[in-house]
Amino acid sequence: MLICPDVHAQELMQLLGKGPVVLIESNKNGRFHSAMAVAHVNAKPEKVWKVATDFAHYKDFMPNLLISDTEIKSPESVAVTFEV
Repeated sequence: MLICPDVHAQELMQLLGKGPVVLIESNKNGRFHSAMAVAHVNAKPEKVWKVATDFAHYKDFMPNLLISDTEIKSPESVAVTFEV
């Protein structure tokens, strides 16, 4: 698995062995644009998918998350609003 060209899979796995890895992107002005967290989860994919798609319960395990509102758009689409 390769997240960005500068990080090799083996290096990423070593980092993940120490805990989650957060990648932060800045805009052209050097200000925060976005962040992505990557973590190694020792569970079956089905269980991970069930937790990852249970947006209403994100605040149970995500620090500083105050609100996670969901709106079903279709059987394949959900709009989620988070407030940190």
